[in-house]
Amino acid sequence: MAGWINEKELLESCGIYLDGAHAAINPDGIIEVWLGKPTPPWERSDKSQRHSLKYIAWRNDVFNRDNYICQDCNNRGGELNAHHLKGFSKYKKLRYEVENGITLCYECHRKRHKRLVI
Repeated sequence: MAGWINEKELLESCGIYLDGAHAAINPDGIIEVWLGKPTPPWERSDKSQRHSLKYIAWRNDVFNRDNYICQDCNNRGGELNAHHLKGFSKYKKLRYEVENGITLCYECHRKRHKRLVI
């Protein structure tokens, strides 16, 4: 088709010449570029999403916003968890929204999840 370029041409036009670089249009119509597996990030399992750079950035943004303080017991530091207020699996569009995250220490995070179990 006229006007279409392949993935390699797109990456090179952006100055990306890395082996293992991939590009595709995500469900929101935005071009995303990533390294590693050819499977687009939005098509990967929930487990592999939790190891993505986007997830790690979200987690760090939540910790920074909350000043590395557990929002339930007010303890600073230690083993912290970034908890999704609206579930990671169910609310996919909210996964990386900082407002959907809260910093919790390990114990408070466990308590939050125990409350959900019936």
